[in-house]
Amino acid sequence: MRVYRYELRRKTDARAAELLSGYGIVTSDGIAADIIRRLVGERAREHFVVVYLDVANRVAAYELIAIGSEADVHVTPREVFRGALVAGANAIIIGHNHPSGQACASADDDAITARLVNAGAVLGVQILDHVVVTSTSHFSYFATGRLPKACKETA
Repeated sequence: MRVYRYELRRKTDARAAELLSGYGIVTSDGIAADIIRRLVGERAREHFVVVYLDVANRVAAYELIAIGSEADVHVTPREVFRGALVAGANAIIIGHNHPSGQACASADDDAITARLVNAGAVLGVQILDHVVVTSTSHFSYFATGRLPKACKETA
């Protein structure tokens, strides 16, 4: 039997500590966007990250989940929530960049957000926001009221 070790970039990790220093409790979409922007930077391809939060909504860890093309990135609930469960996260913030410079949500973004919210409800890990960032602006599902509620069948 082969045993795989699963590692997260915890806030005790030097790079994570440097990237996320100064962030205490995540209290707004602006803070969430700034964290996501620090993690993905100005990349030529879409990068999808998850920020794992403790019960007080403090950053506990983060993980780069996937790197896509210049126009899209594909993720699955399994990839997103594996680290959340290992980290013991109470909640997560998901986010990705749009290299096009357009800080708006696509139909694909809407679909994966709904799918992940439902998966999180089953697992008991709440998604607080999905943030799409560019170098100068951001779109927040929570702030715009577009963060879906979990389906009653899954909650």
